[in-house]
Amino acid sequence: MSTPTFVKAFDTYTGFDSLRSASCSVQEKKETLLTAEIEQLARLRLSIVLTAKWEADRDEDEERREELRGELESLRRHYFEKIDHIAMAFGVADALKAKEQVERGVTLPLRGGMADFPDDIRSPADEDQIGI
Repeated sequence: MSTPTFVKAFDTYTGFDSLRSASCSVQEKKETLLTAEIEQLARLRLSIVLTAKWEADRDEDEERREELRGELESLRRHYFEKIDHIAMAFGVADALKAKEQVERGVTLPLRGGMADFPDDIRSPADEDQIGI
């Protein structure tokens, strides 16, 4: 019979340190890390969607659209590398769930320009670059 291992952990609810089993602590840490990876994946997905929208804009000059195509290719490569990383670190099932969750959750309206987005998505630098 194995002896349970306990670790000292900070309880955010009470604000005090408490003893928890090591397996609970490991599971919580794994969930926290997976959540952080999914958030990064969602940011990449949003970047891909926005860049694709800008690249498809007929008002952009051809040189700018070519630049956006290159950036889009790089973002897509990073996106699939992130999915591979999640699969290696957390398992294929978690990676597939993360991909599905992000692809369902990260969307843009079909119509409208960048003026429809909150200011934290639109920065003044973006406005200069994409002609808003």
